[in-house]
Amino acid sequence: MATTTEEAQYSLPFPVAAALVYGDIGPAEVSPPRLTDPRVTELQQRTTLYDDADFSARFPAERWARVRIVLTDGRAFVSEPARARGNPENPLADDDLRRKYFAYAEPVLGGARAARIEQAVDALLTDTAALRALQDDLLEPAT
Repeated sequence: MATTTEEAQYSLPFPVAAALVYGDIGPAEVSPPRLTDPRVTELQQRTTLYDDADFSARFPAERWARVRIVLTDGRAFVSEPARARGNPENPLADDDLRRKYFAYAEPVLGGARAARIEQAVDALLTDTAALRALQDDLLEPAT
């Protein structure tokens, strides 16, 4: 059972439970108060991990998983086997990567600064001033 941010980041039951409760797993979900949400704790306790020999044989080169959820009324839902997204062999689409960037950057940097950083990164190959603009925005302390 994950009780600290570090444990939550390396736990499998915690992110599954947090995603079921909150619809997402990110910095807010691995930090108090969500870290100790009784609903997440209860779902973690109800989680059972099973080894799949085929998936384990592919690890660490590939990371596969399947989820089976059984509701209190007995209905069960099973996912198709899925590979972890965001790795070089299964990268996020550009739009997904941008959404993830803004979800994490905007709360810390603000929308305007996050957008300037995105624009500078996009321009690195075509605009010689882009690197300096990027450095300026990256090195400016967050407010």
